[in-house]
Amino acid sequence: MSKNLSNFSEEVCKKAMHRYYKIEPYFKRLESVKEISESTKVPIRALYNWINRYNSDGVTGLIDKARSNKYRINTDEDIKNEYFSTSPLHPCSFRIINFYKIKNFLCSV
Repeated sequence: MSKNLSNFSEEVCKKAMHRYYKIEPYFKRLESVKEISESTKVPIRALYNWINRYNSDGVTGLIDKARSNKYRINTDEDIKNEYFSTSPLHPCSFRIINFYKIKNFLCSV
């Protein structure tokens, strides 16, 4: 990850600094992670993740990484495209056909 905060938006930088201020008492040995978790209502696991990321990448490590939309929900349009792009004998076609039969039945009731 880039070490320069100027590469990120102001909102993203504020969020990273907000996270740093939450874990700062741990680094100054003023509070334990458990105490910080209780006072800030942030899960302990998240605090440890932030601490590890800060130790490895500094404040920029506290910026959320972009995630792919790997498991997004298929829209009706996606399902129709899948249906028309597969052969009628493809196993996926039968699932899609059954999905639409069930959906149409439930909508008509």
